[in-house]
Amino acid sequence: MRPVGSCSFFFYPCFFSFSFPSLFSCSLGSVPAIRSIEQSGSIDPARAPRVATVAVALACLLAAGVVGAATFSGSLAADATDAVLLGVDCANDGAGAPASLTIAVRDLAPVAAPIVSAQIRKGFAAKNTSDAGDGDVGASPAVFVNGGAGRYDVYVDKNAAGAEAFELTAQCWTGAGGTGSPTGTTLFAAAGGAVPLSAGPVQIVLVLALLAAGGLLLRAGRASRGGAGLAAGLAAGFALLGGASQVRADQQGGSLGTDASATDYYEVTCFDDGAGPPSSIEIAIRDASPGAAPSVSAQVHRELALVNVSDDLAADAAPSPAVFLNAGPGTFFVLVDKSGAGAKFYDLTHHCWTGPNGTGIHTGSAILLRQNQ
Repeated sequence: MRPVGSCSFFFYPCFFSFSFPSLFSCSLGSVPAIRSIEQSGSIDPARAPRVATVAVALACLLAAGVVGAATFSGSLAADATDAVLLGVDCANDGAGAPASLTIAVRDLAPVAAPIVSAQIRKGFAAKNTSDAGDGDVGASPAVFVNGGAGRYDVYVDKNAAGAEAFELTAQCWTGAGGTGSPTGTTLFAAAGGAVPLSAGPVQIVLVLALLAAGGLLLRAGRASRGGAGLAAGLAAGFALLGGASQVRADQQGGSLGTDASATDYYEVTCFDDGAGPPSSIEIAIRDASPGAAPSVSAQVHRELALVNVSDDLAADAAPSPAVFLNAGPGTFFVLVDKSGAGAKFYDLTHHCWTGPNGTGIHTGSAILLRQNQ
C-alpha cells in the first residue's frame, strides 16, 4: 500500500512519525496541531480500510496530548550575537498543577550552518538543546526543567553568523521530567511583556545579609583604605549567598559534561565599587578544549535584553568577540552551553563598566555559580 501522508507529533521525549494512505493527511512536524485534513464525501466498502486509517491517525493525535502544546516560529538575523527571548507560562488548565516544562527547537533553514539552539531557565536551573539537522522534519531532543508553575525564560540562538529560521515547541507537564499529563502552556515573545524579576522572601533576606556584611567591613576598612572597604564588604556579602560558589575575579574557568544538554548557570552582579555606577556588562567565552566540536557559547540576559556569543575556535589563546548589555547595575543571568555532545572546558570573562558598550571605567562585579553540569 502506497504511503502518501504522514503524521508526526511531539510527545516527550521523542518525536513520532507515522505514514499512512491518503484520505486523511496531517503534517504536524514538531507541533501537535493538525495542519490539513482531506476526506472524500462518501465511503464505500472498497475504501473501508482507509476509514480505519483515519481512526488510527486520530488516535495518535489524542495520545500525543494535542491540547495545550504551544509553538513559536521566528527568525535570527545574520549577526552571530542575535538571540530571541521568549517566555512560557505554565498554569493549571484543569489537567493538573504544572511540575515541569519541556522544549525542543527545529532549524527551518535556509542554510546548513550555523546550528540553532534553545535554552530554558527558571530559578537556579537551566538546560540547553540544539538541532543538528537543517530544514528537516525532526527537531532537537526535548529537554526539561522541573520548575513548577509560573514563568520560564526561553532563549533561541545560534553558534555562528548566518540568518536562520526556527520553530520552538513548548509543553508544560504535571509530572517531573516531562511526565504526567500536558497542562496549561502559554508561549509568547518576551517583548510583549516583561519577565518578572521580583525578589521573594529568601532573596530579601540574602540582600539584607549582604548589606549588613558590607557595612561591617566598610567600617573596618574606612580608616585604612577608604572606599576600598565598600568593595570588600560587597564581595564578602555575596559570599554569604547560600548554595552558590562566589568568585571575585573577572575570569571564571569551568567545564561542561559530555551530555549535549549540559549547561552551566551563573549570576553576574554589577555594582559601584567606588569607581562609579555600572552602565554595561561585557561577556566573552573561550573554548579551552582540544577538538573543534562542539562549539561553546554563552548567553547573557537581564529583563528584556538578551545577547549570545560563541567561540569559533577550540583551545586557541583568543576568546570569542566581546558582547555587551547596557542594563545598568544589578544581576545578569549568564548561561554557558555547547552545540552538541562532548565534554568541554571553557574560560568565561566578565567585566562591568561605567559607560555603555564597555566604555568608561571598570567597576565592581561579582559572579555566583548557580548550576554546574
